[in-house]
Amino acid sequence: MGALVQLWIRVEVGNTLGADSLGHFQAAWTISMQYIGFVLAAMGADYYPRLTGLINDPKAATRLVNEQTEIALLLSAPVFIAMIGLAPWVIELLYSSAFKPAVEVLRWQILSDVLKVASWPLGFVILAAGAGKTFFWTESIMLLLLGGLIASLSPSTGLKITGIAFLVCYLVYLPLVYLLAKRSIGFEWTGSVVKLLAIIFTVCVAVAVVSTLYWWGAVVAVVLTLVFCFYTLVRLAHMSNVGGLVGRIAAMARQIRIKIGLKHE
Repeated sequence: MGALVQLWIRVEVGNTLGADSLGHFQAAWTISMQYIGFVLAAMGADYYPRLTGLINDPKAATRLVNEQTEIALLLSAPVFIAMIGLAPWVIELLYSSAFKPAVEVLRWQILSDVLKVASWPLGFVILAAGAGKTFFWTESIMLLLLGGLIASLSPSTGLKITGIAFLVCYLVYLPLVYLLAKRSIGFEWTGSVVKLLAIIFTVCVAVAVVSTLYWWGAVVAVVLTLVFCFYTLVRLAHMSNVGGLVGRIAAMARQIRIKIGLKHE
């Protein structure tokens, strides 16, 4: 289904917007799929077998899904922020300045990737519970919605719909798989995961707006990327009880969070 919808989208973009727009779309699509696919594939090899072993223990499975969601968001956040802020340079480095129209598409797709990362661990709950047909139809609905939006709106909206459509689809898909996971194992996000997702998405939107309007948006993106890199290091060190200097920094950061009322659940 995925391959067919991708082909449908390419044909629609090429026929409606022309070969140049198809190339711009393909450039943004390739970058978005490759960097986020690397993160998810690396974790999926370990996560799915563990989830399958715990699926009959709803509390343990819920804890694992929350942990995996937080880890995925932590590892992805610096990349999201950097890619959004530095999108013009990334496109020019990997392709050329002629691909400038792909920048806007890429930024929209990265915003959707934030939601994609949050939904990714939830999709595995459906598979681990043995609901393969439900998973198939859920994915199919999302893909058909994506193709339908692009096919129907590209004549009036132009190339940017190929990015906006991704965001719209994941705004639909994320609540859907969340409800299915809740029905399957009584799943609920912890408060810390909700806060982290909200913060990352808000920061990414802000960076996208600022970097689109002002040249110094790239500087803001770099600073925020470094901040999130540090926070990711500290948080992961705390979660894994790492010792040494990193562990001490994590312990200090935890005490600060407690004092200001941001203690993780």
